[in-house]
Amino acid sequence: MVGIHSMTDFRNSESWNQARFAICAVLEFAEAWSRRIEYRSLAKNIEHLSVAVLDNIAKGYEGTGNKTFLKKAEQSIRRLENELHRVHRKGALKQSDATLLKLNLDSVKASLTNLER
Repeated sequence: MVGIHSMTDFRNSESWNQARFAICAVLEFAEAWSRRIEYRSLAKNIEHLSVAVLDNIAKGYEGTGNKTFLKKAEQSIRRLENELHRVHRKGALKQSDATLLKLNLDSVKASLTNLER
């Protein structure tokens, strides 16, 4: 029963909800880019990293809360930010959208940092 209890807890956490919101926004853009052949591989990388962020946050909350997975989630967010920057440099992401996505991802990183303390 402990695993079930933990599963419920992480889905109600602020960091999980912030991450879901941020990742859903990123994935909406990635879906649009994946239709264009020149951005398809970038979109796939972004999708992969997005799933890794959520997966690592969930694993970080399981059981006693493995902080290694929370650090992996932060690393995935940094890699995701780099990929988004590449898309922005190629002209497929407007500055206003890039800024909004970065702010959302920054708030997720901040909440994860607070959990690690």
